[in-house]
Amino acid sequence: MKVKEITKNDVADYLKIELSEYEDADRKKVENFLDEILITAKKTICDYNGLTKEEVDESENLNIPIYILCAEMYDRRSLIVEKSNSNKVLDIIMGLNDKNFL
Repeated sequence: MKVKEITKNDVADYLKIELSEYEDADRKKVENFLDEILITAKKTICDYNGLTKEEVDESENLNIPIYILCAEMYDRRSLIVEKSNSNKVLDIIMGLNDKNFL
């Protein structure tokens, strides 16, 4: 699966969110939030690795970092993480795709 094929429903499944349990207005808010999380996760990977949106969208090995970032943003509601608490799996995968070795 390519990154561009990941949907808010995939993210909801990964986060174990049952959208059907929400009333219409609340479900729409959750869906909008999941959309924003997904967009932000993709943008974060672009910026972190110096990749274009197209490179990220066509990638098949950045799916897990997308889901991890989405989970972090949903669970913590922020991306502020102390260095000692960084996600090692995410660091490794992101490092393998990094074009910013300056």
